Amino acid sequence: MHSPLTAERSPATARAQECVAPAKIAVRLNGLWKTYPGGSNPAIKDLSLDVYDGEILTLLGPSGCGKTTTLRMVAGLETPDAGDIFFGDQAVVISSRRLTLPPNKRNVGMVFQSYAIWPHMTVAENVAFPLKARRFPRHEIRERVVRVLDLVGLSGFEDRPGPLLSGGQQQRVAFARALVTEPRILLLDEPFSNLDAKLREQMCIGVKLLQKRLNIAMLFVTHDQIEALSLSNRIALMNSGVVQQQGDPRACFTKSRSTNSCATSLAGRFSSKVKWKRAIHPARWPSRSPARATASCSAAAIIPAA
Repeated sequence: MHSPLTAERSPATARAQECVAPAKIAVRLNGLWKTYPGGSNPAIKDLSLDVYDGEILTLLGPSGCGKTTTLRMVAGLETPDAGDIFFGDQAVVISSRRLTLPPNKRNVGMVFQSYAIWPHMTVAENVAFPLKARRFPRHEIRERVVRVLDLVGLSGFEDRPGPLLSGGQQQRVAFARALVTEPRILLLDEPFSNLDAKLREQMCIGVKLLQKRLNIAMLFVTHDQIEALSLSNRIALMNSGVVQQQGDPRACFTKSRSTNSCATSLAGRFSSKVKWKRAIHPARWPSRSPARATASCSAAAIIPAA
């Protein structure tokens, strides 16, 4: 079983593995269609995407373009009208055969926009909930909760009630709860939108470090170009339920801006060439703002060093 909490890789090991074999496909979406009841236009139109092990693929586009619908179909919270979904070699949805695996059988972790932290539970109880629902043994629940809280930098917060957590701490609890079941893929539905600018930047750094340590596939939904450019290995630009373009961040915003209206519109929101270069190469183009300096210094506090 894929075990991201126990299978951390050193940088040397990661480079060696990348040289030996290409990345495997974690999730494959093939020809998905979705129309909501009462709607005349499909929310998703013939969407096909691959998400590879160890990468962050971002769905980027304006509100209503189908990003969250795609994410919810992967999670099993929505059922496509047509098309197939595979997790590796395992068929999760085959519409022609009316095969649909329920959400609790898909082994995915999901972080919602609202975090969904239960106020009547402590941090440890929130994180342990999916394990209890799956009837894990008590000793394994304790071990996993301790391990994942240490991973996200919340050791010592086990008995803290949910309402007494800050926004950033609540987000880390949501990440811990999503990771504690050792999912095959982590789904992120605009997880930074409720944070202020400074904390959002800090958490972006923390999530990127976490993903590299665990080598887990992430499908990330956002309408914020800076978040997409700074976090993603690949970006899929969506508009009106269609993936108009996909590729590495630089290619999405440079090669097809003259022919792709979505790419042109998104890229046009950058206020300057320097801001663009900072998003692509933050180390080469350091910001002079205190927020970015604080974010860089605080990365170790968000995600403990390996």
